[in-house]
Order: sequence, then C-alpha cells, then structure tokens
Amino acid sequence: MMADPNAGLEEIIADTYDALGFLDRAEMMRTDSDPHDGCADASDIEILSRVLNAVPDARQSQTHHEGCWQYHAACLRDKLFAEMEWE
Repeated sequence: MMADPNAGLEEIIADTYDALGFLDRAEMMRTDSDPHDGCADASDIEILSRVLNAVPDARQSQTHHEGCWQYHAACLRDKLFAEMEWE
C-alpha cells in the first residue's frame, strides 16, 4: 500500500502561515475550519439560487459569444443587489 503523498500537508501549510505571521490562517488550517462558514444564511442562498437559476442558458442564445457575459454582468449584479437588499 502506497503512503499518502499529501500526508502532513496541512501542518506544513499551517507552519508556513505561522512563519509569515498569519496566525489566524494557521489556526484555521490546524482546526480544519472554513473561513466562510456562516457567511450566508439560508435565505441568502435561496435568493441567489432563485435569481441565478432564472438566468437563461447562454448556449441556447443565438448571440452568445465568449465575452458577452461582460455586457450583462452589471444587470445581474443590480438584480442581485436589489433582491438581497444590498447597497
């Protein structure tokens, strides 16, 4: 049976964070905590899902091209901000 090549990697990363002075990050690595845990509540996720799922599939669009998302990204941003009641 082959040994895991990534064994101990988290501790190496934590030690590196310690050496760089990022003590909070080092602790997160050691405790396997997610820095984004609890950032969005269930209602935020529901709103984001509803808005994003309402976006039509671009592959069915006759005008779709590689950079077209940039033209309408502001519209999606404004819709999300309005739905989430962000400023």
